[in-house]
Amino acid sequence: MVFTNHFFITVDALGNVYACNWKGGVFVIDPDGTHLGTIRTGHRTANCVFGGEDGKTLFITSGSRLCRIADNFPDFSLNDQ
Repeated sequence: MVFTNHFFITVDALGNVYACNWKGGVFVIDPDGTHLGTIRTGHRTANCVFGGEDGKTLFITSGSRLCRIADNFPDFSLNDQ
């Protein structure tokens, strides 16, 4: 699978890559390069980052929106390194 038109990527603690796509979503790609799925936003997506108090919330900028997905994303902590 070829991934193009990506503006920003972020990585979770398991090494999964979250790649923003201008066509309206965030591709989720595992460390081996397998496309696990797409978080569809319905608008052009330019940026994503993990944050929040526990580091498990994915924030996405899409169009004129700031989206927040709080789920069981693996957290990334600087204390783990």
